[in-house]
Amino acid sequence: MSGNRAYRYLPSLVSKWLKKPVRRIVSFDYDEEADVLAARFKEDVVVDMEPLDEWGDVMARLNEEGEVMGITIMNVSKYLDEIEAEAKIPARVLELSRIRITELELPRPLEDVAKLALAIAIASLEVHLEHALIDHERNLGYALGLVGFLKNVAERILGKKRARQLIDSFMNKRFIPAVYQHGISCAELINAIVAFRLTEHVKLETLREYYGPDAEQIWRKLVS
Repeated sequence: MSGNRAYRYLPSLVSKWLKKPVRRIVSFDYDEEADVLAARFKEDVVVDMEPLDEWGDVMARLNEEGEVMGITIMNVSKYLDEIEAEAKIPARVLELSRIRITELELPRPLEDVAKLALAIAIASLEVHLEHALIDHERNLGYALGLVGFLKNVAERILGKKRARQLIDSFMNKRFIPAVYQHGISCAELINAIVAFRLTEHVKLETLREYYGPDAEQIWRKLVS
């Protein structure tokens, strides 16, 4: 990883760990061989270090008053990859929405802007679904919350009947296959679906297709 790449995403990376925007970075240094980045915000004597994550990769450098003077990040390439991927999300959503808008069969009275809004909502969900399953430690709650968002948008544009058809299609053709590919168990998936009250949108044949014949038994045990 080059120092230029580290510098480009440095404000986003630092703000992520400090949980607030950083207005000024006095200096920074990146050791490519060690994969360690150090950034300084203020000129003062550092007297202590405080971890900002549970792994000890990110350390805040503090002065005598406990103010953060700078930050040191180890294994920085991993965190820069995450920041870079997040930066690409809007472009990916736009690209995918252009595909999804051609697939939507909506009533003629709907204006083009409504169709576009729905296509963007679907595309956003697909991109963030992948993000949820990979970067959020296979967070099904986050992913199903996004499905709920799509359902609300669809109901406003299509009405409840057609929105249900859309969510049925999304859950069985895109959501369940994606969850299966990321190694999430059938029981874990069904428990999450029940918790988010989305059972009406799931077909048993889809679960059987991906998880085998035992899926139906697990479904009846957890849903009933």
